[in-house]
Amino acid sequence: MTLKKLYVELYYGEYSYSERIKKLIEYVEKNENIPIELLELYPNYELLLLNVIQTKDSEFSSNCLEAEILAATFFLGVLADYKNGNLSPLKLCRIFSNLECGFLDAPRGLKNNLAYYPEWIGGLYDACDWCDETWTIENSPHLIDAIQHQTNVIHEWLLKPHLT
Repeated sequence: MTLKKLYVELYYGEYSYSERIKKLIEYVEKNENIPIELLELYPNYELLLLNVIQTKDSEFSSNCLEAEILAATFFLGVLADYKNGNLSPLKLCRIFSNLECGFLDAPRGLKNNLAYYPEWIGGLYDACDWCDETWTIENSPHLIDAIQHQTNVIHEWLLKPHLT
């Protein structure tokens, strides 16, 4: 896992503080020489990770095209986790919302009167509408259909030539 991929996953994912710290520690132990104590004490670790990334790539941001590609790939894993019963509808919809908010109006060089909306996020907006803690995999079968469609949309988007 790259530092950028970890950053995107933590930025857009829905993890408890302890889950995030565990992921950071695992990454540090395997890849980087960042003091674990600093990550545990620093409450705004996302900013710290971004700063570390930007020392090598000043163009990288939470909503740049590279982060968007990483986020789409991360979301494919989230969708697979949901289909396998490892994620609640509420957590799925919160991650979707995080992604939508993060990339809505991302700078993509469009005309001033045009807003950017990532096509790979697409149809889950309607499927997640009104989702709350009462939703379960069993009482929300419409999410499975939406997820299958969305998985196909993401795969097609990732294959587009302008992304490489």
